[in-house]
Amino acid sequence: MREVKGRKDFKAGETENVEPGPMGVVRKRREGRDRAIASLRALTEEKMERAGGHFVAHAGEQYTTQTCSECGERTGPKGDTSIREWTCTSCGVVHDRDQNAAINILMRALEEHTPV
Repeated sequence: MREVKGRKDFKAGETENVEPGPMGVVRKRREGRDRAIASLRALTEEKMERAGGHFVAHAGEQYTTQTCSECGERTGPKGDTSIREWTCTSCGVVHDRDQNAAINILMRALEEHTPV
């Protein structure tokens, strides 16, 4: 693991600050990640076309962790991502935050992209 210049001195209390690293490192990493995601999306779309399936590139993700996947009410915890399980005050169903969000995203994708 690469050590940030001056971090050891800072931890030991020998200096007041840590020197900033080279500019643009985070941006380069982000660009690489974005290219990888774009490649994965393109390969998945191509495979679905060959299989005769339907590819959904994006579905609305707003409030998916707060919205109950059972009754649709927005009763989940707001802002506190440390809460992993919650109970809907409307219908009483207990939710795992991530599973609930995944179900909501799937349902939105099906609603938005299913031909009528």
